[in-house]
Amino acid sequence: MGFSLIEVVIGLAIATVGIIGILELQKVFIQSGNETNARMLAMQLVREKLDDIKQLDSYGDINSGADNDPIIVQNISFTRQWEVTERYYNSGSEQWQEGIAGLGAVPNVADGKRALVTVQWTDLDAAVQQVAQSEIYSRISLHDSTTLTESLAESTGPQIPYTSAQSPENPSITLIDDTMTVVPIENVESKETSKPVPTVDAKNGNNLIQFETVVYDQETDTQSIEDFSTINCRCKFNGQASASAPTLLKIDDGKLSNDDDSGQLITKTTGTVSVSSQPFLCNKCCKDHHDTDGVNAKYVIGTSNNHSHYSTALSKVLSGDYLEACRFRRVNGFYELVPDWVLIDFIIMPQSFFLDASNVTAYTSYIKSAVRAYMTGIAISSLVKPNRDLSEVISGTQQLIARGLYVDIASLSTSDVNLIKSEISNSNPKWLEMVPFYEVNLTLFADWSSSDTAIATVTEEPINTIVDETLNYYGTYSRGRMTTLIDGDVMITSTIKTDNTGVTGSEAITPSVANLNDSITVKVKTSSAGENSILIPVNCLTLNNKGKSAACHAKDTKDITILVNPSNINCNYTPQSGNSTAFLNCSKVPDHWSGQISLSKAGYTFSSSETNFFSSKFNFGTGVNELDLNKATLTSVYLPVTMKDY
Repeated sequence: MGFSLIEVVIGLAIATVGIIGILELQKVFIQSGNETNARMLAMQLVREKLDDIKQLDSYGDINSGADNDPIIVQNISFTRQWEVTERYYNSGSEQWQEGIAGLGAVPNVADGKRALVTVQWTDLDAAVQQVAQSEIYSRISLHDSTTLTESLAESTGPQIPYTSAQSPENPSITLIDDTMTVVPIENVESKETSKPVPTVDAKNGNNLIQFETVVYDQETDTQSIEDFSTINCRCKFNGQASASAPTLLKIDDGKLSNDDDSGQLITKTTGTVSVSSQPFLCNKCCKDHHDTDGVNAKYVIGTSNNHSHYSTALSKVLSGDYLEACRFRRVNGFYELVPDWVLIDFIIMPQSFFLDASNVTAYTSYIKSAVRAYMTGIAISSLVKPNRDLSEVISGTQQLIARGLYVDIASLSTSDVNLIKSEISNSNPKWLEMVPFYEVNLTLFADWSSSDTAIATVTEEPINTIVDETLNYYGTYSRGRMTTLIDGDVMITSTIKTDNTGVTGSEAITPSVANLNDSITVKVKTSSAGENSILIPVNCLTLNNKGKSAACHAKDTKDITILVNPSNINCNYTPQSGNSTAFLNCSKVPDHWSGQISLSKAGYTFSSSETNFFSSKFNFGTGVNELDLNKATLTSVYLPVTMKDY
């Protein structure tokens, strides 16, 4: 039997409707993808401006403004403006407020300023869209980590998906146990640190380290942010007084949240700062970081009463001066003291490791396995780490990175810890959402060493962010940068302390602190004889509003023009990342090479105290006052360079 005309017409109508439906659905998908991408980019611009404000040297410099021109990103035009209003802190309500009602004595200068950053763009339907977020900045100091952030629920503007940092050093970890997943899971959450490297403020013996971890779910447009600061302080005992117990976490409906019943005031041993001019957080660190039998929660896990304190000679003391290190978490805008960091695993790798997607998968799977092993009492040492060894490495330099895995069960009650173990036993693939674990870049705080410095060296500069050009301090420093010299096998090892001082990179505060270490094997094989390398650290300085030299922001070291003539050598530039020094590395430099390498950027001058490198040719050869790269000891040339905008 054939088809009647009416059947054909009906069939065509159905097919036409189906095709139109598919096209319309495809249009919706495309528009949805574009809108999500635009929102992610807009949020990046918001956070960028909030971070810029945080880096200002003067409270008086925080003012309203707008970008002079639209910002074009991925062919999308964004406009950005920020509105600054004064805020006062009401000690009675423990809240920030806009006016002075109910304050009593009013300070001459407002306690803080609220910066509301708004980014707008036009979508595919010609409708104006916007995202906005605000932060409150305390006038006490922009750089003592007392900046107060409004919670996401109080921010103006729609909730938006978190924009992953997408850094090669910053893997995102899904909070799903893949070994338990048999069907697709909806609303999968991911976790990562929000910056490739933590922020470091290391001056006068105090190292203040800050970073954030973010849990985000782009399907439901939700996110939670944990902001941590860790600091080492010099304290002295101050007798019995009222002070805070640890602020804790709890599991609520399968998610982590702050335990509002924790952090209560109790009578116990207290301390105070022994040296003035320490960062503001040291006041609370010295006062509160003491344990007692009066509460179950402890700052130092496993403590029965008050944990021991030690002098600079690491002798136990019950009075006088002692060393301290504390971990803070931001709660309702304020940094509260929480139980100490506990490092359970440590792993090093080349910086390029995460450029390979298979390595990312192997690493994140290993991290989940390590957390599961720790929670279930299995030795982490029994797990096999992904292979990170290097072979066929030519002479030159490359950055190595160190990452640490922390699990904070000290912040959970015994019943919550047992709940996690039960969920693992019952094969709930979302059990990771209940575990306070943190995977952190520790490159700049770990110690580094080489088993044979004739084959390869690795940097381990002092942790210091002061600026003093006469002493070669530029606000940045280098750790973990490996320079390979001659053929051979070498072991590069990194070591770190497992307590709070591992995060601060400062001296030990107890003689019993444990260390974790990790190593990789590097097989150096120069491709041919007479190939050498040039390592050029680029230190950047600017002038602050007081006319004094200050360290540049990381973004200032980007977009540098580099010219090499002749171009028969390989040069790669790595801009500053956080407080890690920027580097230009040139490899495959032949013996007796004679040429020019120039660095330039509008508004900046470049110079070197080692040579008139930028005003004339820099020669490698055997003549008088020239470098002879035929000698093995000179196969790597180190030429520090300073760039200034004044």
